[in-house]
Amino acid sequence: MKELAIGDAKNAILIIQQSQTDPQKALAELVENSIDAGGRRIRIIRRKRGGSVEIVIEDDGEGVKPGPDGHPDFDRIAKGICDSFKRQLDATQRQNVQGEYAIGMLGFAAIGRELEIVSRTAASRTRGMRLTAGSVAYETFTPKKALTAQGTRVVVREVHKEIQNRLTAEKLSRYLGTELRDRIRVTKAQVQIEDKLARGKLVEVRPREFAGEKLAGIGPIKTGGGTVRFELYVMADRRDGRVGVARRGTRLLDDVCQLEELNHAPWDTGQLQGLIHFDRLTTAPASRRGIIPDANLEEFLKAVRFIEDSVSARLKELEKTKEEELGRKLVRQIQEAFASVLDDLTEEYSWFDGGRGGPLPGSTRGKPARPRPVRLSRGPLASVEIVPKLAQLSPGEKKRFTARPLDPTGALIPIEVSFEWSTQSALASLEADGSAAGVQAGKEEGEGQLSVIARRGGDTAQAQARFLILQVKKQARGRKLPFLEPVHRPGENWRSRWVASRNLIEYNTGHPNYVQAKTRARKGVLRYLSLLVAKELVLHNFSGVQQALLLDRMVEIISALQQKL
Repeated sequence: MKELAIGDAKNAILIIQQSQTDPQKALAELVENSIDAGGRRIRIIRRKRGGSVEIVIEDDGEGVKPGPDGHPDFDRIAKGICDSFKRQLDATQRQNVQGEYAIGMLGFAAIGRELEIVSRTAASRTRGMRLTAGSVAYETFTPKKALTAQGTRVVVREVHKEIQNRLTAEKLSRYLGTELRDRIRVTKAQVQIEDKLARGKLVEVRPREFAGEKLAGIGPIKTGGGTVRFELYVMADRRDGRVGVARRGTRLLDDVCQLEELNHAPWDTGQLQGLIHFDRLTTAPASRRGIIPDANLEEFLKAVRFIEDSVSARLKELEKTKEEELGRKLVRQIQEAFASVLDDLTEEYSWFDGGRGGPLPGSTRGKPARPRPVRLSRGPLASVEIVPKLAQLSPGEKKRFTARPLDPTGALIPIEVSFEWSTQSALASLEADGSAAGVQAGKEEGEGQLSVIARRGGDTAQAQARFLILQVKKQARGRKLPFLEPVHRPGENWRSRWVASRNLIEYNTGHPNYVQAKTRARKGVLRYLSLLVAKELVLHNFSGVQQALLLDRMVEIISALQQKL
């Protein structure tokens, strides 16, 4: 069997040197070399020398491994490119080292024209090496000024002008805090950046903390080759979250969706941020980026697919809870806005609790029908209902509820029925008196439930009602805004709808318009929901009018709302 061989070793080294095109990533690899060497105090300096900008990286690590003469052996590094030096380490030492082939060192060409490395161990003298971009030549030397302690100093000279603005203290701090997040956290290395081009600004690189609420209870998943760990956070408002992939603290992928097998929900929704860790992944040696497809990657993919359904279910639960909380908070603001708006408008408007506005010119609606007479019955008891089914109270307000026992035809049973009222809510107290019950709201806002059991002879029936306690400054003509309830129907085209049987307005959180409103955070949702309520209010009051008049009413409401929100 014949073997492939490098036809031109010099050209191969130059190709490797040019393989790194990202200057921030190239600098991160030089910093990671310091961490590999055991450096715990790492200092990055951006300064100007001889009319050009240079970057300096200093560490207190173990220094370059000594050669036969007991001093840093730079010849071994220069002549051992692509040769694994990890083979010289024991298993424990390998676990803490990410670099292996001296390839990361060659990435300096993405930053500047020349690389100088000066190093010493605790027992050696100081030695140095210089490389030039676009050349395979190098030189070793003894610097005039020796290092005072063990460690390494790397200098990249003549930083390319076109990338200098990417290497400021602030930008490097953000990048390194993300790129080397776990390596810094695990090793507790202190990384500082001194930007002498910005008046000596000193910035400490801190491991980036993910935003959002941590998704607990997901994983870890044990595989035949190791453990896959999940560090996932749910984004609060934004929808541009990405979940990266890391190996022993080094980020291999910025987005797990870069793996075609995982380019789907929940990873592509933008709702999640974080990292998936698997120490057995095999990374591309030229840049410590990307993942080589092998058996370890297959184990990783199986573990991630295994938890996808659980993650999706948790996201739906959290989304529903968040929507309900947001709805409760916004109801009060919308209530106050509409209360003020309706006071400024004509008496033709009413809320949704049974009353309607008067007829308008052009309306095909006739006079309101007379209320039907109440039908009475002697039983048997078939059901009971609570009126109202849903009520809104201010803190401290008392609300009266009435139980209506009904026979199979829906007729009211007025006598010989007993009632047992109850509420499990700590937000309000209950005072029962036969078929009536008074709910006294406490000082706290929230939602509660009221229950009643009706008995007549051997028949029993029960019913529930809800009450919402909200602090409302003013109410429109004594009538209250109905509860707004989120319903996620992404496949349906409706935005909102009035549900008379439940005395509430449903709004579709899956509609593209609502999704777009959420990108503008709370204020965007407030305005959008207010417009939906305005639409339902106009339809409720003026159904049957000519289209032009209906649109005029809509404009009337929106114009008034713009001054209130």
